[in-house]
Amino acid sequence: MSDDAAWEALIADIYLSATDLAARARVPAALARAVGGVSAALWMVDPRTGHPVSELLTNLPQEGATLYHQYYHRLDPWLAQSGRMTWNAVMHGAELIPDAELARSEYYNDFGCRIGTFHVIGSRMTLRADPAAAFGALSVLRPKEQDAFSAGQAARLQRLLPHLQRAWQVAIQLAAPGGPAASLNWDLGVAAMMEGIRTAAVVTDGHGRVRLANSAAERLDGAGGLILRGAPPDRVLRLEREADTHRLLVAIADAARGGPGLECLFSLGVAGPCRITVSPLLRKVAGGVGWTLVLITPEALTADETTLQRAQRLFGFTRTEAEVALALAAGQSPAEIAEARGVRISTIRSQLVSAQDKAEAGDLRALAIRLTLLRG
Repeated sequence: MSDDAAWEALIADIYLSATDLAARARVPAALARAVGGVSAALWMVDPRTGHPVSELLTNLPQEGATLYHQYYHRLDPWLAQSGRMTWNAVMHGAELIPDAELARSEYYNDFGCRIGTFHVIGSRMTLRADPAAAFGALSVLRPKEQDAFSAGQAARLQRLLPHLQRAWQVAIQLAAPGGPAASLNWDLGVAAMMEGIRTAAVVTDGHGRVRLANSAAERLDGAGGLILRGAPPDRVLRLEREADTHRLLVAIADAARGGPGLECLFSLGVAGPCRITVSPLLRKVAGGVGWTLVLITPEALTADETTLQRAQRLFGFTRTEAEVALALAAGQSPAEIAEARGVRISTIRSQLVSAQDKAEAGDLRALAIRLTLLRG
């Protein structure tokens, strides 16, 4: 995965994984693809015992993940040598155990060869200041039949480590007894997470009062597309039109109580059409009012040559599929696209179905949303 948009999508999923199970499930496969691997696994380890203290987040077959968690972690030659690893730095597995020794090991012959895990790059990450606290383990793997990972691929994984570490720390705070609202560090963790999100992002309480806003949101506020009135902690998130503000605040109140929130297009003045999503972020106490995450993404896409080429690279579209899909994302209906191109609507629908399949989108609306990855 060399496309910038796919890289940005992975980073966004890494941060969203702290609160979004669907995003969390996408991370292992996307992470592996990003650095040329076949599979990836992330888990937490007790440094005193070497045993996993969390489930594996992985795209390995479920049976393999279960067997590793239940037994084979005891034989893991890389984990056994983890004390030699530099904290928060990517290393090649061969630096810890030579390939010839690994090929003879019980771990590989009984287990690793069945699930295609021979070449590896990985890291151990500090998640808390306490040296006795669990650390994060990360492995990206390839089968023996493939070449070892290159230095460039290891460097790409190194670029992702700070994002993975911050998101992991936020997830730990969310799961901590007493709730994240009790921790001053939680604010810092979410603030770091927010700055990693490319689009405008705002955290509010259930009344729409702004608790955190990333720099993209502040820029949108400065341009007049978003209104962050007043000074923290009293400013209330508002839109240009009062009716839109009312709808947004109703959705925020709903999401703060655990409701579904909102996903809708709004016109934000100079920013043009923007897709706003409101989702629950946390609930301070059971039955109480929590916080919400509001994402504001400009919707307009231009079908310029660069965007068309990126669509073809990222999704495998033909030139025609890219043109038709981008027209859909720009707001044209299939009938309007057919009229503009001088073809039958059935032809356009067939091309959109093909694009939808290649983009792994469930429907045309999902296809249009996937195409927002091409922005910027």
